[in-house]
Amino acid sequence: MDFRDLVKNKNVLITTFNHFNHNTISDQTEFVYNGIKDITNVRIEKTLTPCNVLIIIEYFDDFLISKLKNFLVDKDIEIYVILTEHMDLVGKKFYFHGDDILNKSDYMDSRDKITRICGLLSISPYVSGFLRLFDLPELTNFNHIINNSNIYNLHSNSIINNYKNRKKGYDFLFYGKITVYRRKILNELNNNFKIKIVADFIKNDELQILSDNSLFVLSIPQNEDWKWSSPMRVIKSLKMGVPVLSISNKLKGKISDIILNLSINEADFVNLLRKSLLNSEKIFISQLIDFNKLCNEK
Repeated sequence: MDFRDLVKNKNVLITTFNHFNHNTISDQTEFVYNGIKDITNVRIEKTLTPCNVLIIIEYFDDFLISKLKNFLVDKDIEIYVILTEHMDLVGKKFYFHGDDILNKSDYMDSRDKITRICGLLSISPYVSGFLRLFDLPELTNFNHIINNSNIYNLHSNSIINNYKNRKKGYDFLFYGKITVYRRKILNELNNNFKIKIVADFIKNDELQILSDNSLFVLSIPQNEDWKWSSPMRVIKSLKMGVPVLSISNKLKGKISDIILNLSINEADFVNLLRKSLLNSEKIFISQLIDFNKLCNEK
């Protein structure tokens, strides 16, 4: 069943009570809000307040679990959890971000990973379903990680053409956490191109200004073995009128098929990038058309 049918005409609360830095998840909450606002009475709040349907972005430590359970006492509320992290069961082995959960990572600490999966397991008896953007996270055999788990794909609304002719600014814009692998890629690109790097949180109006002065937004995997594209980065970039270039040609996800994917190991990598910069607007239009087709898929 389509998720929109499940929440139609209901009183829906999208809450950020479990995320103290609400800015870091504002894109996801806005994405869900815009996807159902035409068929529900939906609102976004930082607290837990009465509703028929409660939508939460995953992350629950012991304190937050207790707070949620206390709120649910004597209430009949459907809960849906938005999953943002990659958790898969392949054979008998559990993978978090495609790796052993205890292996060291400069993207997410092992303690944070364990907190996230333990939190999901703890609240799972209360959850009606789990949500993901398009077909990501992949969640291989997730129903064997959490029994009887219903997974619903969320789709975006179509995006209008917001492309602006660029004056001489940046060739590429990258924003996000700087891992060792990302730093390596950015350093190599910086030898040949003008790049703007934003490692800290940036407000949307500031990001829009940078996007207006950049020919591409870069999507760089967290590490060399990372397997998935980033739907939220693509959606946000296209809304801001700038195309996306992924420094990988092996990422999973439907949204990966609509963006420009180039491997840094290609012999003519630098020349391919220069050629792409000359066709930024054409590439953006192509990505926008393909994205809007994807939005209309059932």
